[in-house]
Amino acid sequence: MAKDGRLALPFACAFAGTLSIVLALPAARAAAPDDETDQAIAATLQVQIALQQGREHMINGKYKSAIDVLEGQIARINGNREYLRVLRDAYRAYIQELRLAKRDADAQTYARRMEILDPQSKADTPKATIIAVKPAPAEAPKPDRVVRAEKDDDPFREENIKRRTAQELVDQAEKEYAAKHFDAALKAYEDAYRADPTTLTDYQERWAYCKLSRVFLQLKDPPPVGPPYAELEKDVRKAISLANANPRFLDFAKDLLAQIDERRTGKTGALDSGKQVTIRHLPKSPEGWQVAETANFRILHNQSRETAEEVARVAERTRADMQKKWFGESGDTWKPPCEIHLYATAQEYAKTCRRESGAIWIG
Repeated sequence: MAKDGRLALPFACAFAGTLSIVLALPAARAAAPDDETDQAIAATLQVQIALQQGREHMINGKYKSAIDVLEGQIARINGNREYLRVLRDAYRAYIQELRLAKRDADAQTYARRMEILDPQSKADTPKATIIAVKPAPAEAPKPDRVVRAEKDDDPFREENIKRRTAQELVDQAEKEYAAKHFDAALKAYEDAYRADPTTLTDYQERWAYCKLSRVFLQLKDPPPVGPPYAELEKDVRKAISLANANPRFLDFAKDLLAQIDERRTGKTGALDSGKQVTIRHLPKSPEGWQVAETANFRILHNQSRETAEEVARVAERTRADMQKKWFGESGDTWKPPCEIHLYATAQEYAKTCRRESGAIWIG
C-alpha cells in the first residue's frame, strides 16, 4: 500500500478511466523538512536574481545576455507573469537586432520561442492564409469584415517596447547625472534618444551639459593624435541648440568653440583682438604656490603647468571680451595683476577658508 499521497494519487489516476475509486489520503506533514525549505527559498532567490539581471541587460541593450540569464531559470518561475513579460521583450528586441544584422536563421530560432510565449502575436511577418469556402447565394448579404484593432497599451507592440526601454535609459541617465558621472549619463541619454526621441523632451538641458562636459575633457586631455575638432565643434553646436541658447550654457559653449578654433588653427592662446597670451612661469611664492603670470593675471596653483596655462588663457580671453562689450576697447593692462588661486579639491579649499577670509571656490 502507498505510504503517502504522492504514491496513491498516480495509482488512482491510472485507473480513473475504468473505476470509481475513493482514496483516503493521510494528512500532510505539518512542516516540510529543512532541506526542502532551503531549496525552495534558494530557487525563489535565483528567479529574482535572474529577473533583475535580465532587466539590467535590457537597459544596457544586451538582449542576448538577457535571454540567456532568463532562460536559465525558466524551469523555476512557476508562471511568474512579470518574468515572462521581460523574456518576451528580450525576444522581440533580439529578433529585431538579428534581422538588422541579416542573421535570419538565428532570428527564426528565437521567433519560434517567441510564438510559444505569445501565440497570438507572431514574431515573423504574418503569412496570408487561403481558405476554400462554398460560394454563398447571390442574394445573400456578405458578412462584415472583422478587424481586431491594436491597442495602444499593448505591452508587446514594438513602439511600446521602445518607449519603455527609452524611459529606463533616461532613468539610468538621471542617476548617473546626479552622481556627476557625465560621460556615462551622456551615453544613456543618447541611447534613449535613439530608442524614442520624444522621451528626452524634458531632459535636453542636462543632455546639453553632458555634451559640453565631454568636449571640455577632450580638450583638456586630448589623445596623442588630437581630438577630431570638427566633431567636437558639432557636439558644442548641438548642445547650444538643445539648451535653447540658455545663457547659463552659452558663455561656456562659446569658450569651447574658441578653444577648438585655436587648437585647429595652431594659434594657441589667440585673443579676438589678435593679441597673443604670453604666459611666464615664475619661481614659487613664499607660501609655496607655483606661479604662472600673464599681462593681467597671476595664477597661483599646485597643479600642472598645462592646467594653469588653460586657466590663464580663459581669464585673458574673458577679460578682453568683457572690455569690448562694455567699453569698446581692450583697456589698459591691470596693475597689479589680478590673482587667481587654483585649488585641486574642495577639501583643500575648505582648509584654506578656515585660515583666510574672502576666498572664493569655483567648482
